[in-house]
Amino acid sequence: MEQPTISIIIPCYNQAEYVAIAIESALAQSIPCEIVFINDGSTDNSLQVAKSYENQGIRIVNQVNKGLASARNTGIMWATGDFILPLDADDCLQENCVEKIIEIIKQNPSIDVVAPSFKCFGISNEPVVLMPNPTLEDFKTGNR
Repeated sequence: MEQPTISIIIPCYNQAEYVAIAIESALAQSIPCEIVFINDGSTDNSLQVAKSYENQGIRIVNQVNKGLASARNTGIMWATGDFILPLDADDCLQENCVEKIIEIIKQNPSIDVVAPSFKCFGISNEPVVLMPNPTLEDFKTGNR
């Protein structure tokens, strides 16, 4: 199996104080990824923070404020990777997250969804460990 590519989608609305940490966690992955930052009409300096990373290859997309779901969908439309990894602007990826995801994909070539655990920062600094083997039904009833 050829190495799958990952697009990290970072939607952002007025989260300038956190967005650098999110972007840096994406850039620090051991396997390079496409990073698409969607500025969802922020009125703070979120866009300026993101632009400071443009020379490191992140793609920046501006849109009027339409909400989180729309910003994520915009990121997906701009993404070119085989898989999408959504990353909220106030979350960060743990070290080697993408590498571990790709290992799982390679071991299970028919896989469609990999749901990694994550760690919040900012107001909450707690790790969020997702259920190990969610079913389709689990996704219908909650954020897994």
